[in-house]
Formats: sequence, C-alpha cells, structure tokens
Amino acid sequence: MSRSVSRRLAPVGLGIAASLLAVAVVAGPSRAAHVMFVTSITGTGDLSSWDDAGGFAGLAAGDAICQAIAGRANLGNSGAYRAWLSDSSNDAYCRLSGLSGKVSAKCGQAVLPADAGPWQRTDGQPFAGTIGELAAGVVYTVANLDQSGAFVPGGTLAAGTDTSGGWSQGSYPACSTLVRLSCFESGAGPDLAPSTAKGVPAFVTDATGSGDLSSWPDAGENTGLAAADEICRTAAANAGLYAPAFYRAWLSATGANVASRITGGGPWVRLDGIEIASSHAALTGGLLEEPFNVTESRQYVGALAWTGSSLSGVVTANTCVGWKSSGSGDKGMSGVPDNRAFQWTQGGDISCDASQHLYCVCDQTLIASDGFESGDLTGWSSSQP
Repeated sequence: MSRSVSRRLAPVGLGIAASLLAVAVVAGPSRAAHVMFVTSITGTGDLSSWDDAGGFAGLAAGDAICQAIAGRANLGNSGAYRAWLSDSSNDAYCRLSGLSGKVSAKCGQAVLPADAGPWQRTDGQPFAGTIGELAAGVVYTVANLDQSGAFVPGGTLAAGTDTSGGWSQGSYPACSTLVRLSCFESGAGPDLAPSTAKGVPAFVTDATGSGDLSSWPDAGENTGLAAADEICRTAAANAGLYAPAFYRAWLSATGANVASRITGGGPWVRLDGIEIASSHAALTGGLLEEPFNVTESRQYVGALAWTGSSLSGVVTANTCVGWKSSGSGDKGMSGVPDNRAFQWTQGGDISCDASQHLYCVCDQTLIASDGFESGDLTGWSSSQP
C-alpha cells in the first residue's frame, strides 16, 4: 500500500535524469523549524517519579520532562514541547496541536485541526510532515536521536523505533520498564529545509505483482531476475531518474546473490533525499541508516517487497521458483520497506500469488556530485582510478 503525502519539505530536484542526486549539506536543526527528539534519560510509566517531572503527574509530567530537557539543550521555545503521550481523555494528536481532548471529538474544535508540524530531528534531518501524516504513521526517518543529536537505542513510551505505525505503537512494555519519551515542539511551523544526502538513487516500485515477474506489465519478454531488472529500469526511466539503464532489483535467486549482482559502491539515497546506505558494505552488512520505503513517485510504502535475500544479500530458500511462479503453494522471501533492521529484506516467506513491490537501486558509485555526469555513460571506465 502506498501512502500519498503532501510533504512540507523543499524539493531537491530529483527528476533530472542527467545528474547525480546531490544537495547541499546542512548541519543541525534550523532554528526556524519545529524539532522533535527522544529523551536521553529513561524512567518508568509513573512519570511523576522522573527527575524533571516538576511535581506533576501523568501527561503534565511528560510535558514538564520534555520542556526541561529542551531548555537545557537550548532548543528554543522550550515551553511549547509536548510529550507524544495519550490518556483516556486526551490524544497526543490534539496535544501536539496545543489543544486537549480526543480526535473523535475533533479536539474540541468545529473542525479537526491539521496544521501542526512539520518536524525535524536534532540532526536537521526531516522526521514528519503534518500532524495527520504523523498520526497515520508516515514518518521520514527513525526517532532515535536525543536532544543533543546523539543516537539513543531502544524504544520510547508509546513509540517504537521504525517508520510507519511502528514508530508510535511498537510494543507494550511493563510500566516498570525504563524507557524514554518522544518530545515534539507543538503547533504549526515552517516548511522543512531540503534533505541533505548525496548519492545515487534507490526506490521501491509503485507497481506491485506476483512472484511470477514475467507477468508484470513492464517485464518485457523477460523472466526471473532479468524481468525484475527490466521492471526497475522501466520505472526509473518513466520517472526521469539518473542513468535508468543501470538499475537492478534487490532480488536473489539460486546461483545469483544480489550482493554480487549489485557491484556499485553507492551511497544510496531515497528519492526524498534521505540516505539509506553509505556503501555496498552498509547495504549488505547490517542496519540500514533509514528505511527503504519511498517509491519512484515519492510515495511512502509500508507493504511488502519481494527479495529472496538475506540481510547479507545471499539467496534464501524460497524464491517463487526462481521468480517464475504465482502459485499459492509456492513461497518467496519478502521484506518490509518500513523497517530498517533485518526485516527490510528478510521479513518472512509469503505466498507467490501475493502482490508485492520490488526494491530498485542504481548500480553505480558516486564519484563526483557537481552534476557534470551526463549523457551515455556506457563508455565510462567501470572502475575508479
């Protein structure tokens, strides 16, 4: 399922086929933009017991904790910070809009407010657009940085660690468990600055299909892995992306591991300007930097993608008979685009009659990023000096 979002982020010119994806680097959050962070400190579900609770309890304690931490970090407008927390009478959606009450009651307004946000993390990377998108689980990066921009592991109260609904509804820890809070500057803010990564593009296909890849409209006369690569190249060409002939599907079959099929060194960047892997080793060696969940038309997807691949890019047991079967009795390994842990590529075996996406990457290495690379690249050296 693709989720269309009206992202409040300045465009970065990704549709120019003749140039590599490259935008200016910005360090740290813009003081004009609204900020979110995960607390560096932890505590139990009794928020009144936290050091920064200020004598408050419940939601008021959560807000006091966020405000105290934001103040010490000099984030500005610290009194506007709210914890992403709900209770039986108040929804986090309403609270981030500076209101109280339930979404079901329009936060006490004649019309449900929708202007809160967007937000960036404390490293300047965009986190989420409108409050409606945030509540629907559409976020751009992972909530894993504290008020100073340092990485923090683990989850938060009422918040997971990946994109989609999982960022806010990841698990149900015991109230005695030590966890963190997610803190947001409430109300409406300005549009986010452009994303900052430099690299070659990677995307998830808008199109979906069964495990018989020859049946996809853009497969041409191809079958198996060749069909998958042709689907990616056609999608890249139709979207006006850089060097469409150099795209390959992140897909393995018996005797053809995707880690070997893709030889470029990256780095790879989503079409919203967010880096997902800094190198070939990073793409095949562990956690992605951010989820691989943006399509060629800049939609955010949470549904599954065919992979046939382990986290290291090695073929798994089930590949829909070499990606030539749509039979309900056959299985194929799939990945979860919204997840940056191993599940992004090794999420589980699915029946081959299911309709799923494909991951596509430009199989090139970023050598320079000033836009002079253009035209027919087939005459270029296949290696760097």
